[in-house]
Amino acid sequence: MLHNVAAQLGLTPRSHASRALRAVFADLATLPEVSKHLAGMVSGLGIRYTTYGTSHPALGSRLTDEDVATEGGPLRPSTLFRDGGFVLLTTTPAHIEAARAYAPSPRLATQLVTSLPWPGTEAILYRPDGYACWTAPTW
Repeated sequence: MLHNVAAQLGLTPRSHASRALRAVFADLATLPEVSKHLAGMVSGLGIRYTTYGTSHPALGSRLTDEDVATEGGPLRPSTLFRDGGFVLLTTTPAHIEAARAYAPSPRLATQLVTSLPWPGTEAILYRPDGYACWTAPTW
């Protein structure tokens, strides 16, 4: 974050060189991929936390608010965070029963889904800020 702020200050027009740099940067920022990357950096939503001891692609990443498939139809994941607790998405009821023994509602919202976007994964736990902190493999 400090590096990001320092970079923004570097774009403050104080000299001919900094104005030229700002103009080049403004051109680059019009590219969709660059714009998306910069928006994630500035908002903090593009942060991916480093996880140790695992290589699951979801860990450390933020949950997107794209519909997830449930037996009752599509569901927006953001609706599960309304109580400010953890959110467990799982394809099997066994994980819901086990999780409720450790963290009863409202500190934990659970949702049975028909599938998860990661093959070989049957459950994923999200922190209240929307970042994945635990996964369970399919057995």
